[in-house]
Amino acid sequence: MRNIKNTIVDYSNSSQQPIGFKVTKTFVQIFQALWNNSSNTTSKLLYDFKSIISNLNKQYSGNEQNDAQEFLLFLINTIHDELNLATAQRYRQKPKNSLSSTTISSQSSSSIASSELAHRAWSEYIDANQSIITSTFSAQLHSTLRCNQCKQESKTFEPYLLLSLPIPQKIIKPVFITVVFLNQSPKQLQIGLCLPVTNTVKDVREAIAQQSNLDPND
Repeated sequence: MRNIKNTIVDYSNSSQQPIGFKVTKTFVQIFQALWNNSSNTTSKLLYDFKSIISNLNKQYSGNEQNDAQEFLLFLINTIHDELNLATAQRYRQKPKNSLSSTTISSQSSSSIASSELAHRAWSEYIDANQSIITSTFSAQLHSTLRCNQCKQESKTFEPYLLLSLPIPQKIIKPVFITVVFLNQSPKQLQIGLCLPVTNTVKDVREAIAQQSNLDPND
């Protein structure tokens, strides 16, 4: 927040002023009020912030539940727009919050290293996006699509602000098994095992046999 506040001050004193800081200023003021434990000020700022956001995007005008990640991306992009110094006329025609990708076929890139292509794509993106959001959060994703028949490749260099990562699943699962004996006492033996979820039936039988002193083939 301090970096964003300092950026606003620097931009306000610059000849390259972005157009308005409504969202950014209110956002910084909210965090300052929270840090200073100013409950009365915070309530008013939150109301003002909600009104500003609602005017920018009608999706957030009501009290309905919205996706948190989607709103975070909208907020980051809005702050970026307010602080973006790429004000040349040729960049103003680009789509708002432009995170466009650069796609190059193998025919045009066979003699050019991937690092050089990535640098070109990143330079083009930075030329149109110059803010503290870009320098802090933006990165580049390189993906390659190859045809199994013609072997032609298509390389894509895509800037991004957020990545969605899957929640890792537990690789170990508790299993409780009751072994029933025919000719010995006690008749039953309960066994608790912690087994990898990728185990086969054979692996489970061997684990049971080891715990109950039995032959896994019985």
